[in-house]
This record gives sequence, C-alpha cells and structure tokens, in this order.
Amino acid sequence: MFDWDRISAHDIIASGIVSVSQISRSGDDEEKAEVDVVDCDPEDVTRISKYMRRHRFMLNVAFLEATMICDTDAPVEFEVSIGTYGNKLDDTVMPTASCTQPTNAVFDGCRYNFLPWENKRPCISVESFWEDISFRIDTINILLGIVDMMESRFLKIKTAQKANLPEIEIKSMLYSLMDELAVKLKQPLPRATGSQLSNELDKLQLLNRETEMAGIIEDMEKVRLRDPEPAEILTELSTLAETLKAQAVEPQNSIPDVFIWMLVGNKRTAYYRLPVHQIIYSPDGHSGKYCAKEMTVVLKHPGQKAHREWQIPAKLRLKFWFGKKQFEEEWTKCQTDDVVVMAETYENQVALLGKWVTRGPAMTRPKFSDSTGKLKLKKESFFPPAGWEWAGDWHVSPELSLIYNRDAGHKSFIEDVYELQTRIPAGPWHMAKVFLDRCS
Repeated sequence: MFDWDRISAHDIIASGIVSVSQISRSGDDEEKAEVDVVDCDPEDVTRISKYMRRHRFMLNVAFLEATMICDTDAPVEFEVSIGTYGNKLDDTVMPTASCTQPTNAVFDGCRYNFLPWENKRPCISVESFWEDISFRIDTINILLGIVDMMESRFLKIKTAQKANLPEIEIKSMLYSLMDELAVKLKQPLPRATGSQLSNELDKLQLLNRETEMAGIIEDMEKVRLRDPEPAEILTELSTLAETLKAQAVEPQNSIPDVFIWMLVGNKRTAYYRLPVHQIIYSPDGHSGKYCAKEMTVVLKHPGQKAHREWQIPAKLRLKFWFGKKQFEEEWTKCQTDDVVVMAETYENQVALLGKWVTRGPAMTRPKFSDSTGKLKLKKESFFPPAGWEWAGDWHVSPELSLIYNRDAGHKSFIEDVYELQTRIPAGPWHMAKVFLDRCS
C-alpha cells in the first residue's frame, strides 16, 4: 500500500534489471507485426549478469519513543521494511523479526496515547541484499551536503542583514562562503572501485556534474571581479545552490526507500518513508545526514485519508543505520545503551469451562506461535548462533501497559449507576429499595 498521490518521479518503491530490445519495421502502420516470444540472447545474459551481483546489507532501527498515537483499538506495533525485506504481510518472502512487540497504548493525559517501552526500547535489524552502488549514493550525499552548508550560511547572512550589520561584514561572510564552496567543489567525486560496476550513463553523468561544478567556480570568480551589492551576490549564490541540487538526482538508485509502518491489529494505518541515501553509512566519510543520529518523524495516513484526517497518527523518535554487513560494528559503537538480543514466542490459551487450556476443539492456534498466531514457534526450536549461549531460562514478559492503571492520565471519569423499579401487573412503577451498577 503506497501513497501514490504523493509519489514523485524520483521515489524508489522497488528495483529490478530488465533487458529491453526495440523492434522497428517499415511499411503500412495499420499492419501489425507479429513478434514471437524468445529467450534472451546468451550474450545479453552474460553482459547483464555482472550487474546482478548482490551484497549483504543491514538495516538497523532503534526505537526510542512512540507518542501521539491516536489509534487504540488494538495492540500497536511498528514494522521496518526495505523493498520486500521485512514485510510481514508478504507471504512471498521469508519471515523476519522486523516488527516491534505488540503493545497496548496508554493515555498521555491530554489527547493522544504513547507506548510504555520504558527502559526496554525495541531495536530492529533487517537483512537485505542489493547491488553495491555506494559510489552513486556517496555522490548524492556530497552534493546535498554542499547544498545544506550553503543554505545554513544563507540563513546566517540573512539574519545579519536584518540586524543591519555593516555592508563590509556581510560581504566578508559572502566571500568566505564562496572560498569554502570553491574548496569543496574542487574535490573529486567518487568513482566505481573494486567490485562496483559503472556503465556509460555513470560516466556521462560524472562528466556533466564535474562540468557544472567547474562552471560554478568560474561564475563565483566573475562575481568577485564585479563586486556587486550583497543582495545580488546572495541571489547569485542561491541560483548556484539550485544548480547543485538539480545535480543531486540519481536515476540509477536501485535501493528502495525505507518504510516504517504502524500496524494496529495487523492493519496498516500509517507510515513514514525515508530515502536510503539519508541513512546509509559510508567508510569514506560520506554518510547520510541522519545516519545513526536521533531524529523525530511524524507518520501520516496512506492514500486519500491523509487529506481528510487532521489527527497525527503517531510521532516516533528513533535512530537509523543502513550499510554493508562488514561495517555493522559502527552501528554498535554509536549505541549509548546496552543491546540485548532476545528470543520471543507467545503462548496461546482458550477459556474452557472457566479454565484456561492450551488444547481442545476451540483452540485454533498452535500452543506457541508468533504474535499473529500463524507461525508455530516452539521453545525447543530456538537455537543461539555459533559462539552464543543463552543468558538464562525462559521467563514470562508481561504486557508493558499492565504497569499502568486503566484510568492513568485521565482527569475526569464517568460512573454508571442504574435505577431499579418494580411494579405489579397493570400497576404503576415504584422505586426499588436498592441501586445496582448493572441491570439484573
């Protein structure tokens, strides 16, 4: 389910490699050419196969806080997915631990609800396999980093103008920005190395970007020679920033966006989408601006419901990290809390003649399963990885919301009481001697 109304031309939903050939013929346009479906040419398969090599990537998300939740009809959980990896509702992929523990929301005392994670904040890790295009994504982050630097300096310069600072000081700030910009633009852009593969489009795009960057340096030198007013210099630099931003578009980004879905009773109710280049880790110092950093995101309703609903579905505070498996240690280093790996299974019971049992005709789920009750998960089926061992025996982990009273956060209460009256046939109603809290 995607918000198709808001998807732009550069959003990545899925990726693939397709061999396309074009057949043209002369003659009457009304005649239809009959084309037989044939297998791909072996030479084409050999040429394409080198681009199909996949590397192991890890997507790590640490959930720090979940607030402003409006849906409380069922337990709430959050799913992390990239492409089909991590999608728990997709039966075509292997199941993975891509969801937080289903938790009942607690009223926050105002209007919304929150999840009482306390000191047991969930951390999700999703494994996926993609082509190594880090040289393309690093280029995007370099260009966008320069644009962000320029925009932050623009804000300072505009603040100085509003403060009526002397013109010579404002010009000094502008020339300092141009000096720093020239140094950054003279740095070479990343190129494909090792097992990475570049094609003709990569070479042409690299040439185009380097030409534009050299042109920006020349334009700044011309501005220095003219020495115009600060307002004109600021306008010129703003135009150059837009030129750089236009170059930070990668048509061959084959890694999809990351999705955070909020599920209420296994129903998708809200989501947040994040481009991979903003959270990818780069050992060369070109990581995304949100990689391993705390960020606050506001989820939104999918489809047309987003335009009708005024309530915020949920607000999350979390950390993202995406990169090759070999660099995952960098994610562990930036954690301030202890990371504990736990195995989880749910015991299912039904009430039969006033007793809770795990078998019988009314039992439609396995004795132990996942949170949905579909996947059988016996306690004996869990084995620690090589070199690991269990720190203790199985223990019951109570629902987190049980530590709060049902009236927690509420400032007003409604008590129900029922008036009981009696009468004889054809007689009037008379007040009974007792009051009950329910009809009897």
